[in-house]
Amino acid sequence: MLKSKPLLLALPLLCTAILADGQPNKRNFALRKMSSLIDTTQSAQPVDYALLRAHLPEMVLINGGSFTMGCTAEQGADCKDDLPPQQASVGSFKLSKTEITNAQYCHFLNACHVDGYGWYGGRRMMDVFDVGIQIHYVNKQWQPKKNYANHPMVCVTWFGADAYCRTAGGRLPSQAEWEFAARGGGKNKYSGSNNLRKVGWYAGNSGNRSHPIATLHPNEFGLYDMSGNVWEWCSDVYVPDGDKDDDDKDDDPADPSDDEVVHILRGGGWYDDEQYCRVSFRDGSTANTSDNSNGFRMAMDAR
Repeated sequence: MLKSKPLLLALPLLCTAILADGQPNKRNFALRKMSSLIDTTQSAQPVDYALLRAHLPEMVLINGGSFTMGCTAEQGADCKDDLPPQQASVGSFKLSKTEITNAQYCHFLNACHVDGYGWYGGRRMMDVFDVGIQIHYVNKQWQPKKNYANHPMVCVTWFGADAYCRTAGGRLPSQAEWEFAARGGGKNKYSGSNNLRKVGWYAGNSGNRSHPIATLHPNEFGLYDMSGNVWEWCSDVYVPDGDKDDDDKDDDPADPSDDEVVHILRGGGWYDDEQYCRVSFRDGSTANTSDNSNGFRMAMDAR
């Protein structure tokens, strides 16, 4: 199962070019054409790193180790495209305690002088025309919509998540790091509990919407919302049928061929059933896709 969503653009001719023919080359041509129409004067200004660093998320040190990754016994009979159980090891790393919020992402956009179309470095950071997006552009500044500052950032592409992390001095986690952190050293079905209602917002308790970060119980490592609320982008390239995925965190994000690369999503979201919020469940979507339940959190190397 791959997450996808129709691309919504404000320019009718470009929208026609995309929706009339689903061929990837025509879609990418239309996206690059739109990018060429955007005034890049703002994004040419130096990045305001002081602004970004003043609003970074709290990071939790995760001591590395070995674990059994994939469809282990406690995951039950719900396993679909989970990796078959296999031994994996991760080094020590840091992971943001929460998903990146709308407020934190707006600080990034403002620090990088991203204009109202939401493009930066020739890439689409998020879908500004999605009705589900929770930030807006007012007086040449990005800001969260009313009452959404502490909700996780959604409608963000893999490029947008990767750009935030790199600019902030971090990176997206690999899926092995993500699952190691989500498991918290325990053997729960979900991150922090076998009862999803205690730790995650999903179809059974979300009221069909995202929720502010850190409002339910954390897992054993003190991480919030690893199950539910929003899906979280990982660095890896998605390979179906349980084959080994490729860690893609060092790929050049400026390579146009990456538009159609499918990246891993983990954790499930506010509109999903319980099975999709398990710590071993995997999904994937193309790097340029955005969705109103796709978000991310940031990793850093341990120093």
